[in-house]
Amino acid sequence: MNMGWQTPLAGFIKVNVDVTVSNGCSGFGVVVRDNDGFVLGGCYKFRNEAMDVSWAELKAFTAGLKLDEKIKYDSAYFGIGQCNASQQAIMKKCDLYFDMDYPEEIHNFIINDAIK
Repeated sequence: MNMGWQTPLAGFIKVNVDVTVSNGCSGFGVVVRDNDGFVLGGCYKFRNEAMDVSWAELKAFTAGLKLDEKIKYDSAYFGIGQCNASQQAIMKKCDLYFDMDYPEEIHNFIINDAIK
């Protein structure tokens, strides 16, 4: 169950990771947001192999760490939860990195998440 956006403390960012394992494929995604809910960046990655969900979560977490390092914030919260990015990876069968100019599908999810 999605509880909606949980705001981090001022000065922190939140790194949400999610995974999807479906039909022999794995997708994982990361969305980084500031304490106002604005997207600072993210990515999704596709693997044409079924993974154990725990391994996929580990890969998503690792991608989140790399993205956090790229964004250069000192303080971050990490969480596993739905951010729609892993589903996009599987649907599009590709990898994508994005910054504040993120895909419409993720934008729609962010807006819906913010109003819950």
